[in-house]
Amino acid sequence: MVGLDYKTFSEIVERLRRCEDVKFEYVDVDRVNENLKTCESVFYKYKCEDCGQVYVIPVRCSYRVCVKCAKKRAMKWYKRLENFVMAWKWPIFLTLTYRWVREERLRVEIKALKKAFRKLLRKLKIDKKSKGIYSIEKVIKGGGWVYLHLHALLDYIWLDGEEVERVWKEITGAYIKRIKRVRMAERKEALREVIKYILKGIEDLSIEDKIFYNIVLKNMRMVEKWGFSV
Repeated sequence: MVGLDYKTFSEIVERLRRCEDVKFEYVDVDRVNENLKTCESVFYKYKCEDCGQVYVIPVRCSYRVCVKCAKKRAMKWYKRLENFVMAWKWPIFLTLTYRWVREERLRVEIKALKKAFRKLLRKLKIDKKSKGIYSIEKVIKGGGWVYLHLHALLDYIWLDGEEVERVWKEITGAYIKRIKRVRMAERKEALREVIKYILKGIEDLSIEDKIFYNIVLKNMRMVEKWGFSV
């Protein structure tokens, strides 16, 4: 496997050094590059001792920036949640804006966004009365800027849009982009809408950006649920 050239490697390392709350080793950069390029191109063979059947199992990188692995992760989330969402009584779709952030502060700002959303639920006094799932969308632009949104599908009898916007603006200075009651026929599509942000945007990233963002976002949950178990 051909590794990164020295210039590209150095540029990625320098970007990572400037990041807050990011720990990495030099070997991580080459490891991520190699695993991305070999995902599902290396296979293990396994023979069942009972029946003699031979199974061929692809080796996957499981990285969040890998399109193939992200598709499988999104499908897994959808299958886990579909029956729950279809049984909800009052599903509501909510999109909250946040702000443009520098890539150096991405981890810090994502943590702040998740904390702000939990605070919103508490201030609306629905944190223990509602259940739902949310995902964080990252719109990656050139020059090291990333715009963050939060998309949520929650089950609650009623939300006052003006009150939600007032509280969210008070917490973050941002605003609501969308709040909508979800009809029965729209529930599966609404769930797909939340889950799709696992995949959105990563198809267009360069290999350098994929390596960078995979290391920056390591062990960060970009999709979370509350109020129920699966």
